[in-house]
Amino acid sequence: MRGTNRKLALAVLLAAVAVGLMGTAVLAACRCDGPDCYEDIVIANAGSTEVNGTYQFVEMYQGRPLYEGGNSGEAVIYFDMTVWLIASPLATTHYSITSTADTPPSAGWEKESGSDPLPAVSGGQACTPPPAPVIALYSHTLGRFMNSGETYEYEDTFERGKEWGQSLDFRNTGTGMLTISSATISTSNCTARLPHPLPRTIEQGGSAYIVFAITITDLAPWSATFTFHNDSTNEASFVLTIAGAPVRPFIVIPTGASGGDSILDRVIELESGETPPVAGYKALSAIYEIGETISGALMLKDGYGNPVRDTRVQVELYKLDLDELPFSSALVLWFGVRYDMMEGAYVFELDTTDLPDGTGPGYYDLRFAFADASAVKYRIQLIEPSP
Repeated sequence: MRGTNRKLALAVLLAAVAVGLMGTAVLAACRCDGPDCYEDIVIANAGSTEVNGTYQFVEMYQGRPLYEGGNSGEAVIYFDMTVWLIASPLATTHYSITSTADTPPSAGWEKESGSDPLPAVSGGQACTPPPAPVIALYSHTLGRFMNSGETYEYEDTFERGKEWGQSLDFRNTGTGMLTISSATISTSNCTARLPHPLPRTIEQGGSAYIVFAITITDLAPWSATFTFHNDSTNEASFVLTIAGAPVRPFIVIPTGASGGDSILDRVIELESGETPPVAGYKALSAIYEIGETISGALMLKDGYGNPVRDTRVQVELYKLDLDELPFSSALVLWFGVRYDMMEGAYVFELDTTDLPDGTGPGYYDLRFAFADASAVKYRIQLIEPSP
């Protein structure tokens, strides 16, 4: 190849792949549901071993945090009137303690249906949330390499300090062998590497993935440039530039017709001191008859307080199976909504007469997903229409 005048055609494709760069996942110490943030809880030494293990904060219930997890994955720790409870699925209470503390006490638990020894509870305190993820708006700028060049634009979410990767699919569409011999890397506000060493030789008509990996190190504009060299003296290098900038997470402002802090057009009305009905340990937000239209509205602001009108809100409906353990869900339908200039909000309508076959009465999660990778979820119930 070296020293010849033969031209080789090269097709370069970008594909997101799971490249095993993250390592073992570590549970976050602090989890949030809206403005409420609490640490994970660890229960140890309990005689009812299914309640041992790590619990994660899920949501607020009766003014206190509710945690879910344990060895079974379905156990819960929650507050009920004047008592903290540790329970398994199907409402089997193993341990309890009379206390109005803001979070579960560490000791003093008593047996209900549980066994000795009594549990030791740690963690679960209110906490400050971790730094927001980096929302990277980035582009791949493909310079000249074998007479090929394109620019791809992506929007994706990368967490600062965690390595992520993609792969380049080098396809040798010319004649003869192609060798990608070496690469040089330059970075700004990030680190970058090639996990798999060069050189790589590609047969005529064949292809080879080259994986690159990036770790964003600062909440600032960042870039990484990979310059790949081939072993033919008459060909230019191929340059891949990946650049992005952080975007602060959105602030969701519910403007549903029900008022208050709900996106939906209705909520379950409660008397003073009354608690909402619960389905699968989560409070119901609203009940609709099949045939009614579910509607709602919301506004978005960026982290600087400016209105966001140029994005898309994805509405997802999940059918829940709460009859058997473990609880499960299945995506029924989804659609996107854009900003409605006339209404001054993102407005949605979901006609329950148009649900796919096999759906019908039952419990559902209605989820609103945003471009910054955050989401808001409401648990609702669909019932048969009134006679």
